[in-house]
Amino acid sequence: SSITDNGTGLFNHNFTNNFSNNDYIVIGASQRASTTSTIHNYGLQDAATERTTSVAQMDSHYVNDTISRTNFDFDVNDFTAYGDLA
Repeated sequence: SSITDNGTGLFNHNFTNNFSNNDYIVIGASQRASTTSTIHNYGLQDAATERTTSVAQMDSHYVNDTISRTNFDFDVNDFTAYGDLA
C-alpha cells in the first residue's frame, strides 16, 4: 500500500490488495502537541468518492475556540481499514 499527499491535510491511502466492496471500516487518529484546547480529526473526506475498493480519501483537520475547521498536516496520522478482501 501507499499514501498520496494531495495537499495540506488531504491524503489518499492506496491499497495493494483491493477490498471486495466499499463497505469496509476505516479508523483514523491524529496527534498534535498544542498548548490550547483543540479538537482534531483524521477521517474520511466529505465527498461522494471518498472510499472505493482500492483507495480511501482521508483528511486531517482541527478546531479550537478561536479557529474554525482548518486542514492541517499533523505530526502523526494513524490509519487502519477492516473488511473483506477481493
